[in-house]
Amino acid sequence: MATLDHLSGGRVVFAAGSGGPIEDEYRSFGDTDEPRLLAERLDEGLELSRRSWSGEAVDHHGRHYEVRDVTLLPATVQQPRPPVWIGGFWPRRPPMRRAARWDGSDGGRVGTATAVPSGRQRHGEIRLSRAAVSIMISRMDF
Repeated sequence: MATLDHLSGGRVVFAAGSGGPIEDEYRSFGDTDEPRLLAERLDEGLELSRRSWSGEAVDHHGRHYEVRDVTLLPATVQQPRPPVWIGGFWPRRPPMRRAARWDGSDGGRVGTATAVPSGRQRHGEIRLSRAAVSIMISRMDF
């Protein structure tokens, strides 16, 4: 994240969300698909990420993650951190509340998760230029 922020001259926007449909993206890999637990992990992970982007040593003893005296360098160009956009489906309120606590939403989607294609065939692409850094990272579901 910090390296991309440096490459882009401080223009990175970090986007996060719990994904979906969660049954496909979590249970298929043997993980829980309990929405509240996934939301807790997302919130704790976002806070841990925020702290790690500072370039300072981080100690964290949370419910889901533990980090002992870890320093990630370089720190992000944007301080105190890059903007964080939260994805979600409207009218689901929890993701929109999370977005309000951070820097907003990725625009969201109207409808339900089941109305959106599962994205079984996704790809990753990296394009670098002097004007901008554009990165799309995803995974291929099996």
